[in-house]
Amino acid sequence: TSDVQLLIDDVFDVTEDDRPTKVVQHCWNTYGISKKVLKGLVPGQKYKIFVTANYKVLSHNTEVQATSLPKFYTTLGPPQPPDVTVQEVDLQCATVVWEAAIHHDDVAISGYRVLVNGNIHTDVGVNSRQITLENLLPGDDHAVTIMTLSNHTVRHSAESHPVYIQCPHIPPAPVINYRETGGVGQVEVYWGDCGGDADAVWDDANNDVQCYMICVDGCLHGKLPSTSETLYTYLVNNLVPGTSYEITVQAVAGSMKINNESKSAVCGVESPLSNIIHVMVTAPPKSPLLHVEGLHTDGIDVTWEIPEQCGEASVSGFQMMMNGQLHGEMISADVHIYRLTGVTLGQTVSLQIIALTDHAIGNSVTRHENSLSNDSGIDATVDKDYVYLPGYSNCLPGPKTTAEYAGLVEPPQNVHTRYVMSTGVVVVWDIAQRARSHYVVPESYQVTWWPGNHAELDIHSQSTTEKQLCIESLKMNTKYSVVVESRSHKPITNHDEVQGLTKTTIIVTSKSPTLTFVTSGPLQPVNNLCVVQATDTALRITWDRVESDEYACEIIGFRVEIAPITNVAARFKVMTLSADVNMVTLTDLECDTDYEVTVFIITKKLYEELPNIAAMLEGADSDFPVDVHSMWLPQARIKTKTCHKETLPSLKCTGVTVDSLSVEWVAMTTSVITKQRVCWTAVSPKSTVGFKMVSGHEDLPADASAFCIDDLEAGFVFKVHLQIWVRRKEGEIRDSNTPLSSQPIYLRTPAQTEPPKLLIAGYTSSQITLYWEKPVLFTKSSTSSLHPTLKRQLVGYRIEVNGKPYTQLGASAQTCILAKCKPNKVYSIVLLVLTSTGLKKQKKKHLTIAENPSKQQPELSDDRTEVENFYSKQIIDETPSDPVHINLPTKEPGRLVSLNSQFLIDSAAMADGILAVRGRIELKWKVKVATGGDSDDRRGFNIYWDALEGAEERRETVAANTTSFLIPVKHLRSVYTIRVEVLPADSDDEVIKSPPIMCQISGPPDPPEIWLHSMAHDEFVISWNTPRQYGGVGIAGYQVFLNGKKAGNMIHRSHTLAVIPCRANRNYEVTLTAMSDKIEYGSSEQSNSLLVMCSSRNTTPHSESPSLQCTLSGIDPINDSSDILIEIGKVSDRTIELDWSNSSIVGVDTYRLEWSSVKDPTQKQVELSKACPRHVIENCESGTNHFIRLNVLSSTGQIITRSKHVTVMTAAPVGVPILQLSSSGPQHITIKWAEPKAAHDTPVTGYKLYVNGQLAGILSREETEYTMTGGVGCNIYKFQLQATTSEDRQDGQMSRSLSLTWPGVVAPELKRLPTSKRNSIRVSWSDPIIKGDITLAHYKVVCLTVGDDGECAESAGRNIIGPLHPAKREAEFHNLTPDYTYQIHISVYVVGSDQPVNSDPLDLQPAVVPYPPTMSVEIHDLDKRSYLERKVCHLINVRDRILCQLYYHKSLSPQVHDSRQQDIEVTKLGSKLVELEKELDGLLKSMEHFTGQFLATVTWEVYGSHSAIEGFKIMVDGTQYGLTVNSDIRSMRLKFNTSKTQRRVSVVATTENSLVDSPPSNIVVVNSEHFQPFTAFCYTNIHKHDSRWPDVGCCAYIDSLTKERSKISKSIKLSLYNQGVIRRTVPPPSVLVLDISSGSWESLLPAGQQSKTTAILFWTQWCLSSLKAMDLFTEYAAGRADMSFITCCCGSSAQQQSHHSTLSDTLADHGWLDSFNTRHVCCCHQADRGASTQRKPLTKLTVSYSSLPPVAPSNNQPVSSMELYGISGVPTIVIISTKGFISWQGRFAAADAESFEELMADILADIEKHTVQQEKAGRASGSEQTTIQRLSTNPARKQQNTTATKYHTDHHSDPQKQATPPIENGGSMPRIRREVTRHGSTDDKRARRLGGGKSNSGDSGGKRSYTIPAI
Repeated sequence: TSDVQLLIDDVFDVTEDDRPTKVVQHCWNTYGISKKVLKGLVPGQKYKIFVTANYKVLSHNTEVQATSLPKFYTTLGPPQPPDVTVQEVDLQCATVVWEAAIHHDDVAISGYRVLVNGNIHTDVGVNSRQITLENLLPGDDHAVTIMTLSNHTVRHSAESHPVYIQCPHIPPAPVINYRETGGVGQVEVYWGDCGGDADAVWDDANNDVQCYMICVDGCLHGKLPSTSETLYTYLVNNLVPGTSYEITVQAVAGSMKINNESKSAVCGVESPLSNIIHVMVTAPPKSPLLHVEGLHTDGIDVTWEIPEQCGEASVSGFQMMMNGQLHGEMISADVHIYRLTGVTLGQTVSLQIIALTDHAIGNSVTRHENSLSNDSGIDATVDKDYVYLPGYSNCLPGPKTTAEYAGLVEPPQNVHTRYVMSTGVVVVWDIAQRARSHYVVPESYQVTWWPGNHAELDIHSQSTTEKQLCIESLKMNTKYSVVVESRSHKPITNHDEVQGLTKTTIIVTSKSPTLTFVTSGPLQPVNNLCVVQATDTALRITWDRVESDEYACEIIGFRVEIAPITNVAARFKVMTLSADVNMVTLTDLECDTDYEVTVFIITKKLYEELPNIAAMLEGADSDFPVDVHSMWLPQARIKTKTCHKETLPSLKCTGVTVDSLSVEWVAMTTSVITKQRVCWTAVSPKSTVGFKMVSGHEDLPADASAFCIDDLEAGFVFKVHLQIWVRRKEGEIRDSNTPLSSQPIYLRTPAQTEPPKLLIAGYTSSQITLYWEKPVLFTKSSTSSLHPTLKRQLVGYRIEVNGKPYTQLGASAQTCILAKCKPNKVYSIVLLVLTSTGLKKQKKKHLTIAENPSKQQPELSDDRTEVENFYSKQIIDETPSDPVHINLPTKEPGRLVSLNSQFLIDSAAMADGILAVRGRIELKWKVKVATGGDSDDRRGFNIYWDALEGAEERRETVAANTTSFLIPVKHLRSVYTIRVEVLPADSDDEVIKSPPIMCQISGPPDPPEIWLHSMAHDEFVISWNTPRQYGGVGIAGYQVFLNGKKAGNMIHRSHTLAVIPCRANRNYEVTLTAMSDKIEYGSSEQSNSLLVMCSSRNTTPHSESPSLQCTLSGIDPINDSSDILIEIGKVSDRTIELDWSNSSIVGVDTYRLEWSSVKDPTQKQVELSKACPRHVIENCESGTNHFIRLNVLSSTGQIITRSKHVTVMTAAPVGVPILQLSSSGPQHITIKWAEPKAAHDTPVTGYKLYVNGQLAGILSREETEYTMTGGVGCNIYKFQLQATTSEDRQDGQMSRSLSLTWPGVVAPELKRLPTSKRNSIRVSWSDPIIKGDITLAHYKVVCLTVGDDGECAESAGRNIIGPLHPAKREAEFHNLTPDYTYQIHISVYVVGSDQPVNSDPLDLQPAVVPYPPTMSVEIHDLDKRSYLERKVCHLINVRDRILCQLYYHKSLSPQVHDSRQQDIEVTKLGSKLVELEKELDGLLKSMEHFTGQFLATVTWEVYGSHSAIEGFKIMVDGTQYGLTVNSDIRSMRLKFNTSKTQRRVSVVATTENSLVDSPPSNIVVVNSEHFQPFTAFCYTNIHKHDSRWPDVGCCAYIDSLTKERSKISKSIKLSLYNQGVIRRTVPPPSVLVLDISSGSWESLLPAGQQSKTTAILFWTQWCLSSLKAMDLFTEYAAGRADMSFITCCCGSSAQQQSHHSTLSDTLADHGWLDSFNTRHVCCCHQADRGASTQRKPLTKLTVSYSSLPPVAPSNNQPVSSMELYGISGVPTIVIISTKGFISWQGRFAAADAESFEELMADILADIEKHTVQQEKAGRASGSEQTTIQRLSTNPARKQQNTTATKYHTDHHSDPQKQATPPIENGGSMPRIRREVTRHGSTDDKRARRLGGGKSNSGDSGGKRSYTIPAI
């Protein structure tokens, strides 16, 4: 073969590597050779070479073809470009892959080059087969090619075929919102269709929004594909209830599809983040942890914090749990402290609380266990048997807290005052000597006191460890309340399930009852100074006793001056009296003369304060009148008159009964009597014990001459006198106020016993035998108001026969025989019991039998000595029996001549516990027998008897020769009536009757009646009466039973008191029996049962109650052996000798002697051998009680028996008793005391009680209370007590006086008030004077019609207003009849009494009231002032813009702008500023004429009749303006200043009577704020809080303008106050402020408000500029629901608590709290370090303040919110954009709401314009910086960054450079570099996608960092 030429065949398809490939096949033909050189090959091309041989088969004439194996060969040349495809696309990125390039073996490949749009993007290594292109520019197409790189000389390959990657335009960010679905852990997010960018060119659907990515807390939660819907919703589930989440949504555009055929792909692009919504998933509120706050006797105090609201489920209440069970009622939601009651002492309880909500989530029908169990917000502890609260099944208990209710502190006891002075007091208290179980002794005491009853103001407190405290610096004459609180610290361990075991200390407290006292001061003049008796030459003056206190204001005496008024001949007289006198008789006066009597109180303070006056009173001038008025010389005056000389009537007693007295008198004839009054008073001697004063009076008509005093007490002396009111002359109108008093007489009511029962025991024809029982002398009264018991002394008996005295017998007599009687004569016999109530037995010559009261009652004067003499005479009371009648039989034959009886006892035996006595009455009689006669003249005898009155009479018949008979006795202590009849022999003859006799059957005494007499600290005393006795069986003694068992030995019959030891907290049932002196009769039945319930308080009950409760402490006599007798030997102050050797006890091994004392309650003991039956206790406490007990021990140490407690007091002086008020009422005052301490050998034997310095009674030792009656209401009584002993020299000191006011009320004084209603009367009254323990019940105001005759009649239907509340102080009667006269008085009712206290009446007529006028007000020059304000506000806004532009041009660098052009602009602006300043000054000068004052014209009209109108009063703020104008005037011009913001103007028509003016007209409010100094802006260091116009600092704008001009003149670098639009990305500082509505510290910009533009107004509470701005700001906010508004108070230096209180009031008063979208906060003070408020970031970005300038002071004080925001004056407005950055800051002047709204609209438009410019600038910057190389090599950008850095540095180093050019200047501020890193996932690719760029490896914190200039 030969060489062949190159043949190019057609292109055909082949399959290579399973892929169809178009190839071009080259062929060479050759013949006969086996080698061929191939030429014309393409360099660097890979070829497949094979040889095909064609054979011809000759035999068949065919050709056969065979092909060799192929061999591949690449020609030498540049490598081939690789085949490029797109493997993957994502958000703004695509991954491109390629195969290895084909190249010659000798040509080494060094790598690959990636080109984008013909520009080199990067080179990669030889082993790289793919690359990811990131940050593809949105809106562009990207052509990507690959070149194969080689270091060979053949160079690089050509570019591969391009692949085209399209990046769509950025879609807009969606605006999202959310709503709750009702499901647990679910919220639904929704947003509208984003659409496309209006500036983008959308070629096809590949650029449309394909899906939306929903992120929760920065992590992808899910995707939602795009549809044709206009509203998208996405359900975010699996959220934890109660947890806050941040949700965002991003739209993703681009189909992200790859087309390998067309070598093209579309990547995705995501929109900016949507607005961030903060979602709090609704959940039941988390139940808080309880903390033990304190322990009290009432329970345990626990506190908790109010839980945070989880979503919409607010807390509606709380439920307490104790030991896993519900406890108590539901607690209100605003309560965070609770006292847990019902806890037992010593109990340890587990406490929990449940936070409840009324939201549906709190009571789901199906409980979501999975959701709640994994919910970190529901940290609950639920027992397995917990029963869910109905209606709140999802509300779970909080963590458990364990508390032990033990270790309480003993409360203070017996808190009382000592030494009450004018400015101080000593408060004293006691404490239990031995702490009770679960109680501890106090560590300290906290004494708190305040004036008045309620702790409101001026509360003071002081701590002490003593049991007394001296309180000083008190106000004089002021009532104070004091509480003593015991305190102790107790460490506790809280078993907190959250924090584990935590140790803390709580304060355990226990309070005493509130004690009140009144400090003393200068004494008031004497009260109730009056004339009680007047004669023609004498006056008796009396006054209320004045309390003298040696520690406050001690009274030395009284000075009484009496000076004549009319009669110059009368003498001036002076008398000096002692301090204890309250009555004086002035004698030697002239008759019928007017006198002025003055009573001065001479005090010790007078000598200290006014020594000159005191010396004058004691010197030569003491007889002259004193004309000095001083608080230290109180004086009272009355005017009186002596009587005309005439004869006064004398009283005469006409009758006396046990409860009444009758008197009569002869009426006066010389004068006209107008009224008479009989007065009586019970009087007693000084020695009377327990006497209660009783008095009364009765008004009688003028013609009365006799009166009977009823309802008196028996056995008491009454002073009776007559008062007469006379008219001096007939026809004279004036009556004398001083009554004439007669001489008093003293009359006594007899104290008779029960009538005795006289028995005829037998008789003969010449004598009669009488018998009677001894009467009961000691009786107890349940109704007596003078004394609860009445004791009588039996003097003897007297027998009267037929009305004549027969004989007088002694007290022991019980029988009498009347001798020398005549037969057949009727005798009437009466027995009189003679008793006396005298205090002691007198000699016989003093006995006075009160048989004729009218003769025996002497007429006494008021001298106390005569009263004592009257009582010294022992007056005998006679109590007669019912008369018995007997007709003695004659001595005729057949008649009885004697009849006698005798009771004979047969046997006595006990049967079933009851004494059974058997006996008989032996009846004997004799019959007169005729001489020589026998018994044949009679048949026999009928014997009749009966034992009980009303019982059937029994009869027995005996034979004629019988002379005796035995009557069986069935009833003891009864009286048998017996009579005998003689039966004649002839049955037809009449039966011969004989007089009956009576036989007293013997028997045991009646049961005595017992009652509680008194009590002491360790014993109580019972008292009883001597019971009635029968048949000569006397009383041997008495036996006391305690709880059914005998207590002690028998008490002697002479005693009627028993002292019984007792122990606290035990109950005793006490009974008493009387033991008969004849053993066969046994004892009486047990007395009434007395129940004594002993507690730890000392309270003495009234002895009238049959079942009593008292408080005692001491020993328990039960279960103690009386066989051990401890004898007390010598007792000294330090030792006690004991001896029990006389006690014989079996089985004794050792003795244990135990003792303790009051001062040292610790029990001490000593063990003694049985051979030592005596011991001396040493080292005892002196003067105190020691409690001793002896225990007898066996050999095993067991107690065999023990002795009774023995109380021994060691020697000490007699103590001073402490008086206390026991009870009081309108009729009595009862005081009590405890027995004072005394030495063992000189015990207290009794007491002397003094009332107002007078001895009121001598009391026995057993008496520990005293009741006084008959006191005068509102008077003060002073009680003092002295303990006496058997040795007078050892009597105790006088106790401190106890001053008590007798409960009473003084009626208030009525006065008329003006009324605006026709035919009405309006009255008011003062506060009634209440003294003592008495409570007002209500008032009644009574209106009576006064008739023509001057008499009053009730007005039908409208006469009474009431009952009225005690706080009411006025009343008004309506619809009264004109021209009528009405008499009005007020009745005061007190609790517990139906009798009112009436005031003095007022005679009034109804008011004739004119109709109210109708008025209007016109304010002058208001339009002129408003015009000037609008002009000035416009100039201020223009001026601010010019200043900002000037500062901007001055701050620019010459490299940025042309300096020449800049100078021209500055010159123009300066000229404009000069012209504007001139115009502004002129307007401000003109405005001064309308500042500080203004004129207003008031015009009014009157309708109806004008006849009653006398004039008109202009009322301004309730006060008359000027004088009253004439009734013809209808207008008036007023001039006001601006010191008040508002004035209420009205007009009142006046009449002749000023109390019946017309109602006010309509009220017109005149507002002066329009004429206040013009305000627009105030620098914080210029305006002052208390400054007023025209002073500097009064918030006038001219002050701030002056400051600005001074700064501008010095330097143009003024610290700008009006920055305008902020052209930098500046987040606001995070500061804590106090939220006014919630009262908690919160962030100024809390999370969740960035969905709206937020406007913040910084203002000052008292600043006038701020107040004006607040009105405009809140009004504007009310109409803008699309924005959020915040007002922040700043710049106040007031105290924090008071400032926040006044701030709340200011907001409420102005109505600023009503705006629904305005939040009010305060930043005037710093938040506490412990504030729990969490400051959440506004977005997911974290602001770094590392680049902030050091704005804090050099002393590192906290930076204020004003400094952080750069607030130099108020009002300042800051606007925060929806992205969380500051958009605008500054000020503007607005004259009204309309201009304010226009200016705000301009500001928001500027902000929007700047935002659009920023977005366009951002897109342009992004297009220019597509590649890294262009970004790094752009010189213009470097210059821009350099400028920005310089600007930033300058403006932080110099505060004067903190400025941002306003939007009006037309320039652009240098951009400040921002470096951002964002949170991302662990996958680096995903992090770059979410972050919008490459991950910053140097930022490990995942933050965006900003360089922030100061605002």
